[in-house]
Amino acid sequence: PLDDKQNEDSFFSKDLPRQKFIDLLKELKYLKPLNIGTKELIVFENENPKLHFSFQPNVQYNVHCQNSTLCQFTFNSTAKSVKFSFSESYHSGWKLHTGEFSWWNSLWKKNYFQPDKYHTSTPSNINEFLLPEITEGTQITLYFSPQAYMNIGTIVSATTLFISLFF
Repeated sequence: PLDDKQNEDSFFSKDLPRQKFIDLLKELKYLKPLNIGTKELIVFENENPKLHFSFQPNVQYNVHCQNSTLCQFTFNSTAKSVKFSFSESYHSGWKLHTGEFSWWNSLWKKNYFQPDKYHTSTPSNINEFLLPEITEGTQITLYFSPQAYMNIGTIVSATTLFISLFF
């Protein structure tokens, strides 16, 4: 609580006074303080967050994320029984597709994504996939499948707006 004067020095860190803790955060080059119009609440932004992907065994790959719901991986090595984890809270809507990806096809094609039996939650409640085999040049796409319905909603809304404005 912001008005907890009795515990103010220990609220943000057990061992550091609040101002010392804030000063330490300001020294971190990857954090930038934001002015959100409050004096009591200080917010920091990580301007360049790194996505957290993990492959076991360790494989070489390139990743390109178009947005927070779609990332494409191209592998530069070969391996069998690869566990792929990423640090988003587990949700059954996260899916993997091997090969060329189209969100439109993900709506209509049966068996477009890897079977759900290969997607599990870890004890820390993050997503984990089992990739039976990857070879050099293999491309997989990680996609949050509910996004496809959002895309359709956007198309319907834009079409409705266009028709109402011009007809």
